[in-house]
Amino acid sequence: MLDDLAVGLQMMVPVQWNKTDISEKSGPGDVEFRAGLIGRISPALCYGIGVNAVTESASDAALSNNAIILRPIAALRWDATGRLNLGVEVEYNFTPLEEGFDEVSALELKFPAAYKISDAWSAALTYKPRWNLLSEQERNRLELIATFQ
Repeated sequence: MLDDLAVGLQMMVPVQWNKTDISEKSGPGDVEFRAGLIGRISPALCYGIGVNAVTESASDAALSNNAIILRPIAALRWDATGRLNLGVEVEYNFTPLEEGFDEVSALELKFPAAYKISDAWSAALTYKPRWNLLSEQERNRLELIATFQ
C-alpha cells in the first residue's frame, strides 16, 4: 500500500503584473505553499489530495489577493495512453481569517488534458470554470501550457 503513495511539497513565488489606466505594477506576487499525497488506484489511474496555502506577501497590494487563502484540492488523473493524460480536479478557495482581509469563497473545477510530445517536451490544455460563492459570479478560463524538462 505505501509503495503506491508519495508526498509532494512545493513553494511558488509568482511574478505578477497589473496594468490599469493610471498605473502599471509588476513584481513578486503572493507566495504559495503546497502539500499533498499522491497515490495509484491502478496502473493507469492515480489520485491526489492536498492543500494550497496562499500568503499575503506580494511586493505591492495591486499584485496581491489581499487575503490568506486555503485551497483544499482533490484530483483524479487517468493515463489514457502512453502520451495522453486526462484529469479532473476540484478546489475550494476560502479565507480562514476574515478580520482585516478580503473574504474569499469560491469553487473551481479543472479539466486538464496533457500530451507528452517527446521525452523533454509536453503540452497541457486545461478548462477551468470557477464560481465565486460570495458575489455569485462565474469565470471560465482556458489555459495552455508548454513544459520542457
